[in-house]
Amino acid sequence: MIRELMYELYSNIRLLIGSGAVVVLFIASLIFVFRDRTDNDGDADHDPCPALFFSPLVLIGCAVSLMFSKVTDTFKNPLAKRAALVFAACLAALIIASSGTFVFSNDLSGRAENDIHLPSDLIGAMDAVLADDAGAKVLTMPGWGDYLSAYSSSFTLMYEDPEGEDLSGLDEDCRIVYRQLLTTHPDMKAVASAAKRAGVSHIILSDSLWPEVPITKFGYEPALEEGGCIVYREVKAP
Repeated sequence: MIRELMYELYSNIRLLIGSGAVVVLFIASLIFVFRDRTDNDGDADHDPCPALFFSPLVLIGCAVSLMFSKVTDTFKNPLAKRAALVFAACLAALIIASSGTFVFSNDLSGRAENDIHLPSDLIGAMDAVLADDAGAKVLTMPGWGDYLSAYSSSFTLMYEDPEGEDLSGLDEDCRIVYRQLLTTHPDMKAVASAAKRAGVSHIILSDSLWPEVPITKFGYEPALEEGGCIVYREVKAP
């Protein structure tokens, strides 16, 4: 247990400060800021905020700002001051460019892979629903609800899949829909009516269903067909 916690802490720190020269820059900035505090002992204006030492990137930024401040205070001649500031800016750019992989790198902050193995067809269907309505209330096939919940917290599901065959936790409309969608030839009039009463705006169904009358006859229109999934959205009254 302790080992897992330590590994999680280490991983979070790595994501915060990155790799490459950031750690070295942090230590150098820490020494620079403390040295400035020692050189100006008793001056409250030079006392660094203790919280800076827990934010490596901010502390590096403070050290660069302090470097610019020292350059400005050192040179009195306007021309020399401008030249020194340009040199300091180039030096700061070089420091940043040589800092290696850091918190903004795509290696650390890129789009997550499909680690939970979501069906690719369902991903396209879910993206279509989110693009159409980010806060959609969705009805989907039994067994697909967990995929939607894992993919985005924006989805509101008409029902959550029951444990086993126990439907006692579902209301009447949810039980009607759940039972119908377990069959190959569901009664889409009953499904659509229950969905409308529940305020469902989008329905994601498998194309393996063969209803006698399609759901498009009962107030839902096709929005996307993605592989084995079909997305329907509620027809809004004019």
